[in-house]
Amino acid sequence: DGGVDAADSMPPDSDAPPDGPFVARTIQEVRDPSTPNGTLVQLTGVIVTAVDTYGPRTGDVWVQEPGGGPNSGIKVVGLESTVVSTLQFRDVVDISGVKDEFALSMDTTGRTAMEITLSPTVPLTLTKQGITATVTLDFVDADTVAALPVAQRDQEYRKWDGAYVQLTNVKALTGLTNVGQTGDKRFQLPAYYVISWHSELPASITTGTCFAAVRGVVDYFFDYLVVPPQGGVLTTGGVCP
Repeated sequence: DGGVDAADSMPPDSDAPPDGPFVARTIQEVRDPSTPNGTLVQLTGVIVTAVDTYGPRTGDVWVQEPGGGPNSGIKVVGLESTVVSTLQFRDVVDISGVKDEFALSMDTTGRTAMEITLSPTVPLTLTKQGITATVTLDFVDADTVAALPVAQRDQEYRKWDGAYVQLTNVKALTGLTNVGQTGDKRFQLPAYYVISWHSELPASITTGTCFAAVRGVVDYFFDYLVVPPQGGVLTTGGVCP
């Protein structure tokens, strides 16, 4: 008919997929301020690092770029429960949704929470590629972070927000304590708290417990947290300072 297909007419350097309003981005690009809040983004080939199916609040999912590194992880909020129930650690997925960065009105820290969620007009979608991949584990020195000046420490916290990390040879500064009315428990390490969002924490943790490894996703906004995955990765018996 002599017409031109919409995909064919798209400029060759456009990063918008031909079947929707989404802009192809890496997680690092989503997290960069150059991608405005509210941008409809498409992530391709990212890896599931955590699925929250534990406790009273469930359904959040964390994903990470294959290479890991600073700013490589992000939380996904608002997926249908039927989708969340199919996900496992290391699943490779594609996600379309909106970048959302927000702060709570009562919060005075200046920190913001960043996530991928649904927009008022476009749903949040996740498609499994049907394969799994190795999650890149980033090692964070909690004692070094704790010793930084406040401003530098906050920058260090923020760059690992959403990432899958390991703290090595760290000592508990407290035993388990209750968190508000949620039923969650947490304990403190240098620089970070470890919280039971995704898995029950061992009741044996006391002040001075030495961990060879504490592994999980980082949450920067809610009090500098490391969240061990379901089943937990808390290995005692390390060499602590």
